[in-house]
Amino acid sequence: MQYAIGKTSESFTVPEGVTEIGYGAFACNDSLKTVTIGDDVTVIRESAFSFCIALESIVIPDKVTVIGEAAFADCHNLVSVVIGSEVESIEKGAFNSCTKLTSVTFKTPSGWKVSETEDGRKTAVSGLDSKTTAASYLTTTYMSYYWTR
Repeated sequence: MQYAIGKTSESFTVPEGVTEIGYGAFACNDSLKTVTIGDDVTVIRESAFSFCIALESIVIPDKVTVIGEAAFADCHNLVSVVIGSEVESIEKGAFNSCTKLTSVTFKTPSGWKVSETEDGRKTAVSGLDSKTTAASYLTTTYMSYYWTR
């Protein structure tokens, strides 16, 4: 799906039946504060929400398996994220420059590994049951890494 360019609504609900949020679908929107992602979405593509500077929080539904590279990059007002239980891959820079992000809830906090390249050596990540630690890892420590579970 693609969000209409120039639309100024502060909220949007991704309709049921939509399975993928496409590359740059909401990118550079400066009005959206909240987006409700429909339960049928399984993939959030690269840069889908990048530069959505008003976006404050996002709940990624359980059916989503992939969060693409830079999907939420430069969402400067993003404060909280909930990552659904079926997410298996978070590509590098997904939350790059989300400077206000302080609360990330992983519904499945165990089993995560990071690597500097898609096929590189993987290192286990612990501490994701802490919302502040998870936020720090996604925005700073392991921001430019590939995450897999």
